[in-house]
Amino acid sequence: VGEKKKMEGGSAQCESGPIRVCIGGDRSSVGKSSVCIGILATLLKSGHYEAKDLAYIKPATQCQDVQPIIKFCAANGIAHRGIGPLVFYTGFTREYITGEMTETSEDILNTIEDAVATIGRGKKLVLVDGVGYPAVGSVVGVSNAHIAQKLKAPVILVGKHGCGDAIDGFNLNSAWYEKFNVTIKGVIFNKVQEPYEDTKFHVTKWFERFRPDVSVYGFIPLSTVIKPLGDEESNKVKSSCQLITSTTVIMSGEEAKSCEALIETFNQSVDIPKLILEIQGLAAS
Repeated sequence: VGEKKKMEGGSAQCESGPIRVCIGGDRSSVGKSSVCIGILATLLKSGHYEAKDLAYIKPATQCQDVQPIIKFCAANGIAHRGIGPLVFYTGFTREYITGEMTETSEDILNTIEDAVATIGRGKKLVLVDGVGYPAVGSVVGVSNAHIAQKLKAPVILVGKHGCGDAIDGFNLNSAWYEKFNVTIKGVIFNKVQEPYEDTKFHVTKWFERFRPDVSVYGFIPLSTVIKPLGDEESNKVKSSCQLITSTTVIMSGEEAKSCEALIETFNQSVDIPKLILEIQGLAAS
């Protein structure tokens, strides 16, 4: 990987650039962007990272609306890019299939890599948010796995609730990433319903027995207190979207309360020391 140097706060960074971590999900609305908020908030609180050390980007999206993760980043001084450079607008795949599009898959991937490199200059870590499920974009050769492979970045998967269903979902989704030799670093299960402790025990036990190479960071319970912070893929590109401006990125009081509740639940449900230690360890791998 090249020579490495120690950074303030005890984390290491490659001279070639910051740590890159991709966040993938079992499906749309599983909570990828919410988990991104939890991870960034956790890193800020840890004392190992300042806002200037972090960056967030969603390089491929189906939505041009202002998402809560953008408002969180703006409120906390974290460099961010919530839209593109790749936007799957209506008709995008048809244009690609018929050859009307002049850009190749490699052209698009290079543009994404440039965007990640640009926002990552001078940073310790860049969090790369995924779109939909792992194979979204595969029709044009730019799926979440293609992007992670291009960025040489490991993935933290966000899984769904359940026991057998959650594990089956993990196996299906991890297989797509692993097809491209992308490392699945760990998994966080979100919106976990009752029986919570039973699910946590058996899913953890399965990973200990059959996938010890994958870290289980935690199980975030389904909460009736936390109001939905937005659905990163429910709002397709449309004229009614609330576009990103200096005004629309301001978080409302209600959104701020929901965000605080989400972060608190994240801290209570996720193995924070393990998550931070393994993220920092990526710089030395």
